Amino acid sequence: MRAYAEVEGYRAIEKSVQLKGYIGTIHNSQVDDDNESNDQYSCSSPKSSFSDEEGYCDVPLEVPARDDYEKHIEFDLAGLPHTKISKSYLERLSKHLDFETMLKYVALPRLTVEDMHPVRKQNQRRQLQHRLGGASSDIHSEQYSNQKKGAEDMKTVFDWLRGKGVKVIVKVMVIDDGDTPHSDRAIEESLEEFQVENWDWKKLDISSEVISRSTTKVEEVSLYCSGNNAVLMGWGSSYGFPNKAKFPQLKRLNLFIRQGLEDCDYLQRYIDDFKKSIEECERIRLSYRIDDNLISYASDFQTSVEQLQHEHEWISHMKSFRTFLKNIEAGRSLQVKVAIIDDCVDASLDILGPNVIASGMTFCPHQNSDFLVNPYFAPSGKHSTQMATLIAKVCPNVRLYIARLNESTIFDRGRRQITAKSAAEAVNWAVECGVDIISMSWTIEGENESIPELEAAIMNAERKDIVMFCSASDQGHNSNAQSCYPGSWMKCIRIGAATSTGEKVTWVPDFQYDFLFPGKNIPFMDNEGKVQSYESGSSLATALAAGLAGTLLFCSRLLIHIEMVDQDDSAYLRGKHKMQKAFGKMCQGTNSKWPLVDQYFGSGFKRMLSNNALTENGKAIHSGVSIDEFSWDTISQKTLFDLLKSLIGDRMKLRKN
Repeated sequence: MRAYAEVEGYRAIEKSVQLKGYIGTIHNSQVDDDNESNDQYSCSSPKSSFSDEEGYCDVPLEVPARDDYEKHIEFDLAGLPHTKISKSYLERLSKHLDFETMLKYVALPRLTVEDMHPVRKQNQRRQLQHRLGGASSDIHSEQYSNQKKGAEDMKTVFDWLRGKGVKVIVKVMVIDDGDTPHSDRAIEESLEEFQVENWDWKKLDISSEVISRSTTKVEEVSLYCSGNNAVLMGWGSSYGFPNKAKFPQLKRLNLFIRQGLEDCDYLQRYIDDFKKSIEECERIRLSYRIDDNLISYASDFQTSVEQLQHEHEWISHMKSFRTFLKNIEAGRSLQVKVAIIDDCVDASLDILGPNVIASGMTFCPHQNSDFLVNPYFAPSGKHSTQMATLIAKVCPNVRLYIARLNESTIFDRGRRQITAKSAAEAVNWAVECGVDIISMSWTIEGENESIPELEAAIMNAERKDIVMFCSASDQGHNSNAQSCYPGSWMKCIRIGAATSTGEKVTWVPDFQYDFLFPGKNIPFMDNEGKVQSYESGSSLATALAAGLAGTLLFCSRLLIHIEMVDQDDSAYLRGKHKMQKAFGKMCQGTNSKWPLVDQYFGSGFKRMLSNNALTENGKAIHSGVSIDEFSWDTISQKTLFDLLKSLIGDRMKLRKN
């Protein structure tokens, strides 16, 4: 089972039935793809009609008992082929779709909910008449009620989610850019009590009051502005987002602004004034982008903060430090060997160029042949390629050993599962290759006859002082901590995904991780440096943890190589417990499991270097110099020693001349 969190779509197996030109989807983990005539999923009833004249799905289907289904942690209708649904469609989903009480996200496209309850409309009209003065105002109220009012279709969907037992929604993404957007009241009533943390309701010029009355927990808000300066002034005022009483936990604003009626200079002036008002509130970070009316950010789902950055800040710190280390002539002969035990890698990427991939082995036989195998260098997916990319980004002089695992053909809750036997063989192969680190961005849940074989392989690697990393499960409360391997054996350092601010993402189970690393909205580029996708999951976090461990190993070997310290590196960072202690030092003072790389490899390293330079020659380092521009001299050598000593402790001593 991949430790990925799937960003879109249901995680159950989809079985499509095409009838009258429309596609219907049945979700069930027990579907046998080879049995197309299974009566349990038949649509052959003469009374069945897949689509009515209005064009929305209407297939009466019998479904198995609810116990056959897993609980979902997201609700995503972004892929619907039409813009109309019915309340009966939601009722049919209820037959086979259950949710956790906390959802990772809800994504809703432009939707019209047909057959809205007529009694509710009548009650709304009566309430309006009463507010306008009763029967004496019938003519005016009739005129008023015939005017175009805001939509309320999304309220029907969110009310349905409430009825399904959903209590909390972490992120909401709603496209509301039509001619008749939702009223403020409809939005508030849709989201009240869900305590949304990440707000992305794509309505132009939405009032900050609507957001504050809908949730007190919001940490990130995406705003869509028509270019009206009055709106920006309201957002930036003491009654808007800087108001801590209304937004006590707000940390980030993402502004998407259209040019509107003004020219570029005036628009930029408006933005600068808004930035100034927000930046006066130090707890809130602001990013902005000019919205193209032809391809509006308010019209699709790829519009949050990931569109505003081309590199993750955590990764940027480590990349700069890696460049500094790679430029050291004395360290060019040193290597760090990392095994990626997963699937296949695309070696055509520049970052995985010459000498990065040292070797590979496949443990994945071809599905339809006893003679053929699936090679580790012919990518059928992007999972291992992404792991390799992240490790190579942060770890200097890394040599990758790629092991492609076999996947079970038996479906487990709609997900393919890694076979324990192939994983055991891959771990033993990595040990024979003499690797320093093993990265395993997957979990195996449940018992089978090959689990003891995998445990023996893991224990063998532990005896060799190989640092092993594995992913926390990304299945939320569906995960069983006692039978989630290899993490359950406590031989590996378990890694969970976190946001850019170091907060655990909701889909990582509590108490099933040792450390948190970046694992949400990580950008991946092509060879031209263009962002191709943004990915999330504990698998990404695991790769970054392996890369950081490799960097620490390289640093210790560099100091040994230049004879600054005189012990073998096994005394410093080899093995789980030594590396875990170093990671823990980087987390001190944060009340979390999040290594603060900026304090050690970013601004903190620059500060230590400047202090050492001041002591050595009376001159501090200019603050504008980036880390990758530092030269390798006695001052930087001493600074690197100080850094490692702060993580390793008194076991690291300067060599006596």
